[in-house]
Amino acid sequence: MSHRPNLSTKSLYIASCLLLGNLLTIPAAAENTDTIPITNISLSKTSLQTPGQLKVNISFRQPTKIRGYQLRLTYPPESLELAEAIGSVQSAILPNAHQVALQKSSQPGELLLADVLEFPQTLDEDSELLHLTFHRLNDEPAYLEVTEVLIADEDGTIHTLAGDRLNGLRPLPQAFSLDQNIPNPFNPSTQINYQVPEAGPLSLMVYNILGQPVRTLIDGVQEPGHHQVHWDSRDNSGRPLANGVYFYRLVSGNGFVQSRRMLLLK
Repeated sequence: MSHRPNLSTKSLYIASCLLLGNLLTIPAAAENTDTIPITNISLSKTSLQTPGQLKVNISFRQPTKIRGYQLRLTYPPESLELAEAIGSVQSAILPNAHQVALQKSSQPGELLLADVLEFPQTLDEDSELLHLTFHRLNDEPAYLEVTEVLIADEDGTIHTLAGDRLNGLRPLPQAFSLDQNIPNPFNPSTQINYQVPEAGPLSLMVYNILGQPVRTLIDGVQEPGHHQVHWDSRDNSGRPLANGVYFYRLVSGNGFVQSRRMLLLK
């Protein structure tokens, strides 16, 4: 029996349920789905990333009891290529693996995932439904969107949920770096971008021309990735600072140090 039949979009989920026979009965009018507006899908990048790959978790924002699901995802095919889709809950169709039972790509940049769980499960943000791994094909920012969500409850009723979208997906930085603030000169606020290749302690401080620290922007453990922070030209006590030149310095726990200069003009 093939686990990836050539099926239409609407029938893909229903066919996956029928593979289970009497374990899950879908009514004949199951395509007339109900909508559950308060419950929706959540996409989140995992903190454990690998160079050249993007890892994303799919979960529910609210506790949701499900027996089966179908998801439609879209992404730029020139930037992302699916490497694997792993279910965190045991599949009833593939009982000896966590691979998603039914996967179908109807066109480049679109993917349908469907499966039936071995037992009804209540899932939320702390218990992911799926773990997806994509190959990065270039360094351009990409997106991943869940455009359609169908779930079956333990009674076999199919519901439609709202989807989610992640924008600005980029490869992990290969090294620490600190960008020039934007805008510069500025009044009254500016944005500072910085890159972190590995998790660890990090500080980002603002100094006046005497070398005295006036504002702590970051002080703690940072996950790898592309980060940004805004400075409102105030000190640590919330007082506005005077016009002039200021310096900001990024220091990592492994010894990386970089400083840049910025100009506050009111």
